[in-house]
Amino acid sequence: MPKPLEGSGYGINSTNKGFSLDIFGNPQEEPNIQPFLKLNPFDCFVDKVTAGVSTSFRLKIKKGTVTYHWAVTDQGITGPGSLPPYFYDITKCNLFPTGMMTTGGDSGSQFINNGGYATLSSGNDYVVFVYMLGPFYEVENEPEFNVPQLCISKIGDYPEENISDVPDTLNRAADVKAELTIGEASSSIDFIYTNTFSLRANIARIKWTGGVNGKFVVEQITNYPNMKFTPNIIGGSTTAVTFLDNTVDGIRGSITGYTKSLNTDGPGYDAIAQGEL
Repeated sequence: MPKPLEGSGYGINSTNKGFSLDIFGNPQEEPNIQPFLKLNPFDCFVDKVTAGVSTSFRLKIKKGTVTYHWAVTDQGITGPGSLPPYFYDITKCNLFPTGMMTTGGDSGSQFINNGGYATLSSGNDYVVFVYMLGPFYEVENEPEFNVPQLCISKIGDYPEENISDVPDTLNRAADVKAELTIGEASSSIDFIYTNTFSLRANIARIKWTGGVNGKFVVEQITNYPNMKFTPNIIGGSTTAVTFLDNTVDGIRGSITGYTKSLNTDGPGYDAIAQGEL
């Protein structure tokens, strides 16, 4: 007997005695399958606020979860191959034009900065993105190498133009340092990076329409940003432990016209820590 074709909302079970039809509630709906991971989606909204004759535009961003890769040893060494994903919950804006952010007073708010907002300047376009620098180097122990950061940048400003998704795995150099202690049966081979790279995932663009009655339009790019890299270890010619940051020099320090309020706690959590697997 041929197996019947079930429609949306139905399923077929087959046994040696024939077929049975299962109904998943509303026939117009797919079965409700809960995901293993509960990731908070980023959402961006712009509110127009009028007070008397003055009008302002406020960007509000829902707290979201970033998926990223992270690995480190005592010398900041990341091994070759893919790494298991980690997750980090963003609760505040970490890099933004100075004077833009207003922090709210509701720690339980679904929006970043305790229910706060970013005041947009008419005539400008913006981009909202998350970024992270790598590889993490334990001696440096800087937040941007450790966990993802949330940025709001004007289009054309330094963060938008220079913090890019460039893992540079092909051109990234690494030295190999081999150590052997005779008589104590201990040895180690260390892979040591000699330069850095950056990761970036755009969340939304906020565009000004122009004109007398201009407004800001949100172009949501993704609700679930993902920053993934696959380390690529290659041999080097020296054995000194070095860390050259020429690829992120302008990003690590202060940026003119921008304020940094970085996430500084430890690495995020994995699927097991979240309690979903």
